[in-house]
Amino acid sequence: MLDELTPIQRQRLARLPDQQRSIVEFICRPSHTVAVKVIADALFLSQQTTASQLKVLREKGVVVSSSKGRESRYEPGDP
Repeated sequence: MLDELTPIQRQRLARLPDQQRSIVEFICRPSHTVAVKVIADALFLSQQTTASQLKVLREKGVVVSSSKGRESRYEPGDP
């Protein structure tokens, strides 16, 4: 999915802080939504830090979330 980014999307991604950019790059890899715990474990971050960064990314429209029971799952947002 990262290969399919437009130049504007690449610029937007490049302007993100390193931690947020790592989260977005990780979310773009699978073709399905990803749980906070999976992202946190893969990037060696606490779930609290990951959730906090995802909230900021969601507010910017970079990612979107959906709920599955009590679990929030994330995927890339629309450009």
